[in-house]
Order: sequence, then C-alpha cells, then structure tokens
Amino acid sequence: MVVAVPSFYGRDHLGLILGITQELGIPVKGFVPLALAAVPERLPEGLLLHLDLHLHRFEVTRLERQERLSLKESLSSEGNGLSKLYRAWVDAIAEEFVRSTRFDPLHQAATEQALYDRLPGILKQLCLNPSIYFEMTGGSKVYHITLTRDLLYQNGAPVFEEMRRLVGRLCGRIPERF
Repeated sequence: MVVAVPSFYGRDHLGLILGITQELGIPVKGFVPLALAAVPERLPEGLLLHLDLHLHRFEVTRLERQERLSLKESLSSEGNGLSKLYRAWVDAIAEEFVRSTRFDPLHQAATEQALYDRLPGILKQLCLNPSIYFEMTGGSKVYHITLTRDLLYQNGAPVFEEMRRLVGRLCGRIPERF
C-alpha cells in the first residue's frame, strides 16, 4: 500500500501510521503527498492548487504540471478547519433562531447536537438555493427561520479570508474573492 498523507505530517505522524499498519500486517511501500494523489490524470499543464480541509486546519498546496506533476509549495493554517467553520455556522443559526423566535437551540445539548447533525444537509441545500426554510423542534413546539447562504458565508469569513490569503501567497497575488 502507498499512503496519501497531508504535507504537514512529520516523522512522528508517519511513524505512527507505519506502526499501525505493521500491527495490522499491511505492508507500506511509501507515502505520497495527499495533494498529488488527489489530482486526476488528465489536467492541463500549468499551475494547480489543491485545498484540503481538515478538522482543525486547512492546507493549500501549489502543484505544477509540465512534463510531470510536482509539488511546489504547501501552506497550512492551524486552527482554521472544519470544526471552526461548523462552530461559527451553528452559532449563527442559533443566533438567528433567538433573534427571530426567542428559541435557543444551544440551550439544551439535544437540540445543539441536532443542529450539528443537520448542518451538512443545510450546507447541501444552501449550495443549491440562496435561502432555505429551516425548522427545529424545541420541547413541544416547532420553530422555523429562513437561513441564507450569505449568513453562513459571513460567519465563515475569517476562515475564507485566511484561505484567500494563503492562495495569494502561493500564487504571488491575492485573489479578490472566492
């Protein structure tokens, strides 16, 4: 097996993976950067960027394809991962419920967990629609609000801005907006 790993993995991470695979009896032939492994075979030559979003960080990798694909540089932003985005989005949705209905889904663990569990579905719907009708049950009542794509974008802005900054560093210029 060849294992695809993020570029920020050091010797300790790789050693841990090797130890686990040895215990499982899985022979490892080597490691390859995750960004290289993710690129499809048929792409045009030139500059390629790979964004990898982890739980507690994201990584932007600059690849270049000329005669062969090569990893040029990788930058990582610790503390700006999926968990930070999810927390910001859950907080924003909860604030919208409180503002609109006075119902606070973060007041009880069960409704907070339900909100986290439903977040992937919310994101999927907001990819297709600029706004959605969203309801939650609290006690014996059903509460509803309208969620907008802009609300989640604004509350994820610090992470998106850091992504934009790192992309700019890798490209030599900072893009206007994603």
